[in-house]
Amino acid sequence: MGREPTSLGSMFMSDVRKYEVQRQGNFEVQITDVGGVELSLAVSSAPLPSESNEVVELPYGNTTVKVAGKMSIDDIDIEVRDFIEPDIQQIIKDWRRKVYNPDTDTIGTVDKYKKRAYIYQYAPDGSMVRTWIAEGVWPSSFNPGDLSQDSLDAKMMTMTLSVDKAYIEA
Repeated sequence: MGREPTSLGSMFMSDVRKYEVQRQGNFEVQITDVGGVELSLAVSSAPLPSESNEVVELPYGNTTVKVAGKMSIDDIDIEVRDFIEPDIQQIIKDWRRKVYNPDTDTIGTVDKYKKRAYIYQYAPDGSMVRTWIAEGVWPSSFNPGDLSQDSLDAKMMTMTLSVDKAYIEA
């Protein structure tokens, strides 16, 4: 039987084996059916879906009570490593063209550009810990990145994904 901690100091987990910290870098982002493929992105960084409710204030006697209003999911800004093979930049650009096509100056239909995304979080041993599901995902902005003759670093691209709904798979 383990001892009960009397206070939460910096070493409170050192002798208890059930604690395992989720590491930030153990994750993968996959988007369904982008250009006919399951797009698995080499994401450098991305926030997890963040949700909030607007606050509705209702007069009640001489006071005001607050209740939950509409829920919304924040957009997700991700940074992606560019690969030549497969041509990730072209796949994402083609997806963006389903949102807006500059050649025809038309906005696409949601059935063509909204996708489902998965964010998989892994434990250090590679086992899956959590699966986030994001629905109604589409690239509201895309920046193919910068080039520099002074660097041999991986080229990074950024995009903002608009999200309708996000939740952890039960």
